[in-house]
Amino acid sequence: MPQCRGRAAAGACRIRQGRRPRGPAHQAHPGGGPPLNVEVSGAVPVPVEVAEAALGAAAEAVRNAVRHAEARALKVRLRGDEHGFVLSVADDGVGFSPAGVQVSSVGLRRSVLRRMADVAGTAEVHSSPGDGTTVRLVWQRDRARAVRTGEFGGAVAETPDRMASIRAAVGDVRRPLAAVCVPYLLATGVVAAIHTVRSPQVSWLMVWYVLLSAVTVALLLRARTAIGGRAAAAASAFAVGGAVCSFIVIPTSGIADDTSWPIGAVTPLLTVLVIVRPPWEALLALVLEQAGVVLVLLAGPPFADSWGESVAKAVPALFAPALGVGMGLAIGQTVARLGAAVMRANAERAASAAVESARQAREAMHRRRLADLDEEILSFLRRTASGALSPQAPQTRVRARMLDQAVRDELHLPGVLGRSTRELLGAARAEGCVVTIQSDADHPPPPDLLRCLLASALGTGPTPQDLILSVEPRPSALLVSLVTLPGDPARAAALREALTGTSAVVEDGTESTWVEVSTYAAGVVAPPIAVPIDGDSAIGDPAAG
Repeated sequence: MPQCRGRAAAGACRIRQGRRPRGPAHQAHPGGGPPLNVEVSGAVPVPVEVAEAALGAAAEAVRNAVRHAEARALKVRLRGDEHGFVLSVADDGVGFSPAGVQVSSVGLRRSVLRRMADVAGTAEVHSSPGDGTTVRLVWQRDRARAVRTGEFGGAVAETPDRMASIRAAVGDVRRPLAAVCVPYLLATGVVAAIHTVRSPQVSWLMVWYVLLSAVTVALLLRARTAIGGRAAAAASAFAVGGAVCSFIVIPTSGIADDTSWPIGAVTPLLTVLVIVRPPWEALLALVLEQAGVVLVLLAGPPFADSWGESVAKAVPALFAPALGVGMGLAIGQTVARLGAAVMRANAERAASAAVESARQAREAMHRRRLADLDEEILSFLRRTASGALSPQAPQTRVRARMLDQAVRDELHLPGVLGRSTRELLGAARAEGCVVTIQSDADHPPPPDLLRCLLASALGTGPTPQDLILSVEPRPSALLVSLVTLPGDPARAAALREALTGTSAVVEDGTESTWVEVSTYAAGVVAPPIAVPIDGDSAIGDPAAG
C-alpha cells in the first residue's frame, strides 16, 4: 500500500517503493500463487484518488491472473516521474481474447478499465490465447488536468505510438505478418533447395538463407512487443549483404530467371521491419540492396545484347522486393491510422466517462454535505425545542445564523466546502467577519484551491472585517477572486507564498487585499503550504489533487 499524506491542501499521494528489500525488484508469492516480481523506480507523486484507482486496478489484475491465468510467474512494473506513471501487470498464463470478454465481466471492465477512466487515466489489456496477459495502466498529469478543465483537445489529439496504434487496430500483429511472411519463406526455401541441388558450389547461399529465415522468424516473434534498433540494423545488414554478395557465385545472366532468388529472399524480413519499425529503416535497406545489385551487374560481364534488354531482364528481379516492401508500408500506414482513430475514440470515451464520474462524485458529495448540515440543523432544533438551548440566548442566535450561512454557502458552491472549511468560515463569522460567497459558474472550482485561499486569508493576521469570494466562468477557465477588507501586508505575503508557481495576481493596499487566479492558467496545482484536508473529500473528484 502506498503511504499517502496531505500536501498543501491537496490529497497528494506518493506511490512509494514501500516495504521491500533494497534493489530494483523483489519477489513475493501472492496468496500462495505464482511468484510475483515487483519493479519500482523512484517515487511517483499523484493525487490520492489516482493512487487508490491504480492500486485497485492493479490488485484486480493480479487477482485475475492468480485465479484464471494458470500463470507460472507474475511481474508488476511501475515507471513514472512528475508527469505521470505507467503501471503494468504481466503474466505468462493461458491468455485470452480481449474481444471475447463479456460486458458483464466486473473484474476486467469495472475494476480495471473503469477505475482508471474515473481518474482520467487509461487501461490497456493485451492478451491472446497461449501468450499470457499484460494489463497496462497509464496516468498523465497533463491529460488529467485537461479532462478536469474540459479542455479535451490536447489530451486526446496526441499522435499515438505507431505500434500501439497497430495493436489497437489488429491486436496481435504477429498473426497477419505470419500469414504473409511464412508462406513466402517456405516457397523461397523450395526454390533455394532446388538450385542448391543443381549447383552444389552455391550451397553457402542455402546456409545464408536458413539463417535469414531464422532471423526473420525471430523478429516476427518479437513484433508483438518491440524490436530494437540495433537488432533491426544487424538483421538488415545481414540480409542485404547476403543478397548482394550472392552474385559472386551466381552469373549475372541469372538476373533474368529464378537463379536470382536471393534478391527476393529478403522481402519477408523487410516487410516485418517496415511495419514494426520506422519505415525509413526498411526503405533504406531496400535502396542499398537495389543499388548494390545494380553496381554488381554493371561491373560484371554483359548479359544482354543491348542496354535496354539488360534493364528489361533486371527490373522484374529488382521489382519483387520493392513490391513487397511497398505493400507492407501501405498496409502498415493504413492500419496505424485506423488504430490511431480507435485510440482517440477510446480516449474520448474515457474522458467523457471521467467527467461523468466526477459529476456524479460531486453530486454525491453535495448530498452528503447537505445531509451533514441537515443533521446539525435537526440536532440544533431538537435541543432548542427541548429547552436545552434558549431561543433568546445570544449563543443560540449566533449558532442559528452560522447554520443558515453554512446552508447558503453549500448552495452557492455545491460539494466544494468541506467540514473544515465550513468551520474556518464559521469561526471568522463568529469574530465579526462578513463573508460573502458568489458563484455564477455551472461547474465548481477545485476545492483545494478554495481551501488554500481561505486558509491563507483567514489564518494570517487579524480576522478581516469583510471577505468576498467570487467564482466567474471564462471561455476556457474559472476565474476565482478573493477580497479582504481592510488590507494587510502579512496576509498578502501569505497568499503570494501559497500561490507560488501559479499565475495568480495578489495586490495589497490599505483598504483591501485582492487575489485573482484562473484555475486553468494556474494549473490548479497543490499550493506549497500546510492546510488541513477535509476528511470527507470526494474520491474520484477530478478537481482534487
